[in-house]
Amino acid sequence: MRHHAHFSTFALICICFVGSGCTTKIPIRSNRPGPVAVGATNHLVMVKGLGRRSAREEVAQQVINQCRRSGYFSVQDRTEEPIFVQVAGGQVQIEGDPEAFSAPLVAGLKIDVLDLDYERDVQIVEFHDEQTGTIVYEHYPIQRGIALLAVTLFDPIGRTYLAEREYERAFTTNDLGAHREDVT
Repeated sequence: MRHHAHFSTFALICICFVGSGCTTKIPIRSNRPGPVAVGATNHLVMVKGLGRRSAREEVAQQVINQCRRSGYFSVQDRTEEPIFVQVAGGQVQIEGDPEAFSAPLVAGLKIDVLDLDYERDVQIVEFHDEQTGTIVYEHYPIQRGIALLAVTLFDPIGRTYLAEREYERAFTTNDLGAHREDVT
């Protein structure tokens, strides 16, 4: 009888061990806390900002690309529509189409390009040519500069998460207006 109890205990332990290996695994997605708490918001509606149009379009495209890569935020670009946002005293006044923000879990995003200063430059990249065994230098056109942005992030009822917070950042990007042949 004692041998039977020992065998039952051993069998129970084996079943639990094997059974735990066959359980369904549920992935849990957890986001890192960001510099601004936006709650459960997962959809951004971008509205028209101030500044040079080409710079605003470039910034908007970068925001959209980064949101798509991260997979958390979906973005709706409404920068060409007559939706205007005025910020006063930490509150936002929405003029135009306030229905753009009526869906649940939506936040509005306005980016003003306050300053953009850049110049064309050339980046020299060195690589080893395996066929000839020599070092080859390629010249690539780039732009170097500094951008100053004012970002306003707000909820549908006009409360701001960020109210015209300024960000200044140096950048280097491909010079899309030049060809490699132009800089060699």
